[in-house]
Amino acid sequence: MKTLLLFFIVHYCWVFSSHAQGVVDLNSRINSILLRKELTGCMSAVIVKDLDRDSILYSRYEEFNLHPASTAKLYLASAYLLDKNPLDSVRTVVTVSRKPGFDLITLTGGGDPLFSLEDMEKVVQSLQRYPVRKNLHVRVDCSLFDSIPYGPGWVWDDLPYYYAPPVLAFAINHNAFHVTVSGASQGARVQVVPRLPGVRVESFVTVAERDSLLFLKPPYSNKVTVRGSIRSGSSKKERFSLWGPPEIALSILMANTNADSGYVTYHAAEPEQKPDTLLVIARSVREILRYMLVKSDNLSAEMLCKLLAARSGELPGSLQAGTRRIKDIIARAGLDTTRLVLADASGMSCYDLTTPENLHRLLEMMWRSEHQSQFLGLLPRGRKDGTLRYRFRHIPDAEHIRAKTGTITGASMLAGYVAFPAKTRISFVMFMQNFVGRAKTIRSIQDRIVKAIVQYALGKRREQLRK
Repeated sequence: MKTLLLFFIVHYCWVFSSHAQGVVDLNSRINSILLRKELTGCMSAVIVKDLDRDSILYSRYEEFNLHPASTAKLYLASAYLLDKNPLDSVRTVVTVSRKPGFDLITLTGGGDPLFSLEDMEKVVQSLQRYPVRKNLHVRVDCSLFDSIPYGPGWVWDDLPYYYAPPVLAFAINHNAFHVTVSGASQGARVQVVPRLPGVRVESFVTVAERDSLLFLKPPYSNKVTVRGSIRSGSSKKERFSLWGPPEIALSILMANTNADSGYVTYHAAEPEQKPDTLLVIARSVREILRYMLVKSDNLSAEMLCKLLAARSGELPGSLQAGTRRIKDIIARAGLDTTRLVLADASGMSCYDLTTPENLHRLLEMMWRSEHQSQFLGLLPRGRKDGTLRYRFRHIPDAEHIRAKTGTITGASMLAGYVAFPAKTRISFVMFMQNFVGRAKTIRSIQDRIVKAIVQYALGKRREQLRK
């Protein structure tokens, strides 16, 4: 009996010391990485946790209130999965109402951020097949959401660009377009893709020995002015936000139906008696969530946020009501939201704040919930897709790293899991803010930390096998 007891004591001490040594090694590696000169003066908050052992492996500045940037989208995605009355799909609906003396076509925006030009073509085809009367009116109904296009705390000089699109109940082509300038011997060529009503470009570009282009787009406008020079054989592209997507849709409908009049409304109309439903275009919420996290798409985040409010009965849907709903859902699931500030759902707002510890607790809560596999399935995979497609190049089997990135000027975030099957599973959060220099350099430092975490996880698995 004494021999058996001695064996267990020795075995426990060996396992404990081995684990402690692994933690010490991981700590020293992360500390040495954080001493790099590129992080001088930078706030570097890091949390690493062994989910299997339920033990913190590394923690630094976890209690500071910091800007989450696009990692804020994790709160929204979690709320959708945790909602007791989940929404399966969003729907864009086309109806025709027979009125005295005229027909009224209504395109009702249902909050689908992925509504495409191909979808718009389906709408046009459905109308062309319908026997409407000669006196035809067209309406684009955006009453599901409020008419406020931008979130509180959005910086004005972001508004011309694709990552700050207007957030209304109807979107088309991601509410974006791009302008490409190409240099050739016969002169500069400017191309707009896609070609949409009201989008125009003024070019004052010459062909010269060096590229020096300036793209100008005022907010609340679809006019782009390009000035400067471009080399022959060179090409430059800039992507912009599309202003007035409901008005764009209205122009397309009127041009393809010969309608007599048309308008966009943000006010809910009186219920009509049995309008004819011509077309319903449905999109899975799961598809939108996946696109939002993989592509870090701000439009998807903000439209889903307003949709969350509308679904709860707060009409028209607003970002204020939507973010309040996000906090309510995750708070009921057990997350402390007292220090969480969400002015929007995408992380674009300069008012957004969270602590790294709070975001990490969200990750841990979702890991231990019944939605673990669904949540993991929504996240980008290392070296595979989205914002992680070109990350973790020197880490074997990096597709088992699932994480969300976040980037704004002077700040870079990374939060997620090292989730190798049958190996030690680890969660991590990294907030690096107020640095001077390129975000690419900071991302490479984050990748080094992830590599150290992966090596720790693989080392723990080898220990388990030896036992």
